[in-house]
Amino acid sequence: MRPTIGLTCSMLENSRLAVNLTYLNALRASGALPVTLPYVETAEEAELYLEGLDGFLFTGGADIDPAEYGEQRDEKCGEVCAPRDLSEKCFFEALKNKRLPTLGICRGIQTLNVFAGGTLWQDIPSQYGADIVHASAEHDIDIVPGTLFAQVIGKERIKVNSYHHQAIKTPAPGYVVCARAPDGIPEAICAESRDDFLAVQYHPEMMFGRDENARAVFDWFTRVCADGKQKGRCV
Repeated sequence: MRPTIGLTCSMLENSRLAVNLTYLNALRASGALPVTLPYVETAEEAELYLEGLDGFLFTGGADIDPAEYGEQRDEKCGEVCAPRDLSEKCFFEALKNKRLPTLGICRGIQTLNVFAGGTLWQDIPSQYGADIVHASAEHDIDIVPGTLFAQVIGKERIKVNSYHHQAIKTPAPGYVVCARAPDGIPEAICAESRDDFLAVQYHPEMMFGRDENARAVFDWFTRVCADGKQKGRCV
């Protein structure tokens, strides 16, 4: 059974919604049916969309407004999108009532962390002083043994791509950091007592065609979504 997976979208300057084809292609190649979602303004509306889904993917995109995690906006903070922040907060709240397998990528890991009560580095170079150029580089990450991410990948160290200038500062309650870059920046989180929730800071969808570790992320996600569909998951 091919699971239906909903994806969040970015808003372009001309008020159009868009999602990179790499997400859709990776999901389809893994056996899923991806569906892009419009913006919503209430959790009640978001719940209606979740009724037709077997999984949920928070995609990459613009920075989250620091006000969402109780900070003033730093001059190095990038472009924000208030309609997207609101929409993704609504979907996050709706997912508490109808738990679906969840995957976060890049902004997606930050979204899941912020709306669960965590914080972010608004700009890694100026605030954290990292040695790695996270905004454009490939680098190794070390995976924490025994975590869900370790089970998905089956290795202790892998090479990933990196296109971000923000990252998790304080993990939200209930989240476990399950991979870090050599400079200590969190690169993946999972949720305590869940085997269907994972978020990564890098972009496996962009490496899908050439990297077995990237394919492992999507194969795992599609599989848990399909398992939930078969069982008629609803909490």
